Amino acid sequence: MGKGNQRMESKMRIVFFLFMLACTQTAFAAGQTVAVLPSEGSLKDEELIFLTNKAQEIAVRVLPQNSFEVFPQEIIIKRLGGANNYVKECKESSCIVDLGKKASVDYVAQCTFGKLGSDLTVTFELYRVRTSALIDKFAETAKNTNGLLAIMEKKIPDSFMKISGVSSAGGETSGAKNDAEAYYKRGVVYYDKNDYYKAISEFTEAIRLNPNYAEAYYKRGAAYGKKGDYDIAMSDFNDAIRLNPNYAEAYTGRCVAYTEKGDLNKAISDCNQAIRLNPKLAKTYYYYNRGNAYSKKGDYDRAISDYNEAIRLKPNFAGAYYNRGVTYGKKGDYDKAIADYESALRIDPNYSDAKNALANLKWRKP
Repeated sequence: MGKGNQRMESKMRIVFFLFMLACTQTAFAAGQTVAVLPSEGSLKDEELIFLTNKAQEIAVRVLPQNSFEVFPQEIIIKRLGGANNYVKECKESSCIVDLGKKASVDYVAQCTFGKLGSDLTVTFELYRVRTSALIDKFAETAKNTNGLLAIMEKKIPDSFMKISGVSSAGGETSGAKNDAEAYYKRGVVYYDKNDYYKAISEFTEAIRLNPNYAEAYYKRGAAYGKKGDYDIAMSDFNDAIRLNPNYAEAYTGRCVAYTEKGDLNKAISDCNQAIRLNPKLAKTYYYYNRGNAYSKKGDYDRAISDYNEAIRLKPNFAGAYYNRGVTYGKKGDYDKAIADYESALRIDPNYSDAKNALANLKWRKP
């Protein structure tokens, strides 16, 4: 190859390199940057670090990677002059936005944790730095750190989706809906394996992709209920009913949440609605759940009537026999209570509650 051709090829390589560099810089400039600041509050340092990482993980999961760059914690700290200086900046800064400006990002978010009586609190704020506009903020309470995580998994994705250009991508195309269904089905698998934390994560992603996915709201509510987070569960059941006012399962799910919270009249009303929506095909647990509410309320005869119906519809329902036995015991009808506990154990010989109740009742019975 001649020297002239070599020089021409060299120039072409330089031009190509400069072109690619320009494209890269343009693509980078087109993206928007997000900082999730280290969490503050009265929790232990290791808990604050863990919860900060969780908030950042949610941001990475929710925000489209081709449009947003979520900065790692070390970049944020470095931009604020190091860990020691960050603490100083936090004390001197009157607003999260000021820290966002010093970190040179487009959006800034932060969680603050505290205590309210015996409960823990989480406050989340998300700002557009350039305009100092508050995009979203919420404040919630929980009984423990697991409850805080549940709140964050549910609420923070919705906050980030309010950033311009993100919410419009949620669930409008057939592809997104198909993806949402895949996440939903995976969530059901985790739910059936009693891995409720992972199930909630999958249902949350399904809802992000398809915000009108009533079944995902219902199933996520059921998972929260299994974890004992009844307030959050109730919020999901409300959304499911809002999207589908004839969703009988959502009503009976909310019935369970109301029962656990002691709001028994609302619980009974919801189960009544579930049965009214489909009286010919009302499922066993509609009656079972209403029976639990009646029993807790002290209306034992109605509770027993509902357990009878649940057992008629599903003769091998050990839980219905056991709870009917408990209700008979409350009425002082110990022979029927013993018979029900024995029936429950014939169906499920490892039913520990029935074993203990039977042994206790036989010992107490005159």
